Amino acid sequence: MAYNLVKASWKRIHPIKISNMIKLIKKEWIIFTLSSLFILVYFWGMPQVPFHPDESTHIYMSQDLAILFNDPLSLAMVPGQELTQDATYRALDAPLGRYLIGIGRFILKEPTSPVDWDWSANWQTNIDSGALPTPELLFASRLISTLLLPFTVLLFYFSTRVILPKVPSLIAASYLGLHPLLLLHTRRAMSESVLLFGVVFFIWTLTREKRNPLLIGLALAVSVNSKLTALALLPVGIIAVCWSSKGKLNLKELLANITELTLVILVISFLLNPFYWKNPIQALEVSFQTRQVLTQQQVNDHLSGHQLNLPSKVLSTVSQLYILPPILEETGNYLADTNSTALVYFSSPLHSWGRGLIFGSIFISLSLSGFLISINRYPKTNKHQKTAVLFFLMTTIILFGAISFYIPLPWQRYLVPLLPFTALWIGYSLLPLSDVIDQDRA
Repeated sequence: MAYNLVKASWKRIHPIKISNMIKLIKKEWIIFTLSSLFILVYFWGMPQVPFHPDESTHIYMSQDLAILFNDPLSLAMVPGQELTQDATYRALDAPLGRYLIGIGRFILKEPTSPVDWDWSANWQTNIDSGALPTPELLFASRLISTLLLPFTVLLFYFSTRVILPKVPSLIAASYLGLHPLLLLHTRRAMSESVLLFGVVFFIWTLTREKRNPLLIGLALAVSVNSKLTALALLPVGIIAVCWSSKGKLNLKELLANITELTLVILVISFLLNPFYWKNPIQALEVSFQTRQVLTQQQVNDHLSGHQLNLPSKVLSTVSQLYILPPILEETGNYLADTNSTALVYFSSPLHSWGRGLIFGSIFISLSLSGFLISINRYPKTNKHQKTAVLFFLMTTIILFGAISFYIPLPWQRYLVPLLPFTALWIGYSLLPLSDVIDQDRA
């Protein structure tokens, strides 16, 4: 029975046949070639990416992957027992990033870091304790994060092709794939790469002519279990499975789709988070309280206890996305210790291109233009494109609003989920020019 259920679910996902895949590669050879070149670019520059102390914590916690298979219940919260530091991390952070680090270490046979990074100690003390990973361990830990990037670019390109011609889609995909914030924040042993992949995967599921609740649920599960920021995508996912391309869904179909979506997210999330296995409700309460305490502590430490108002957050978000240079470390504790590696990293123009007030203003203008052009052209597009544009607009607004409103500290790496949307609308802004070129050719 279980086999038949899995088989039926797999058929509903509509896997791409090998013959169709070959045809697709021939038709879209440029993006496949571009993505292959990106692999070389990503791995060439990966060892130069300056180390972030949070990477040490993620590497240290990647031991959870082995524990998950050997003794998963030891990862569960014990009611009434004070949380250890490791348990606190499990209560705070989504697990997928550290599992992928564990896979990279397993592939290259690298041991985990013996100790966590101590933010109260200086750089040398952390080196002496063994908290600074070796170059080999750091490479292994960054392996899967970096490997995900070309697939992210591919999925993004095929998402945009639903609403854009080939050339604007290629430009948008190239902008995303070579974005300085992507090159810095997603080639580290942290959660940003898998979160970005999850968001783009989610966008791709929304652009399918036949939207599948199982696929949308899977994309949301990947995103949410990368970082809880992705919970902002849930309302869009629910709307997507309730939206029929053939007309209105009846109540039975609506409930079935929502149930499928919810079950996929809950089951995958539960399996990936043994912290909640023994007492899910109490563990959720502890997790919520722990996050509240951390958030308030961050506000006290970095904003003197005063939250930024919404206009300040929006301005900061836009500045971080478009204008300010890539930021290596949020707190500045160890900037003097990483200065030499920073100089090497930024000696490559690829790692800082397009930043600053002039280029930032140009890209802001293009993004806004693309956003407005999509609204203006909406009535003229076909039914499938209308739905895709509507979901792009909706996701952009909801995700930007959620990040600006709910995240108290608009740190640059928290904004990585917004990068695909900046690229999308920049690509859309080129549509009038693309139309003129096509007319001239005709």
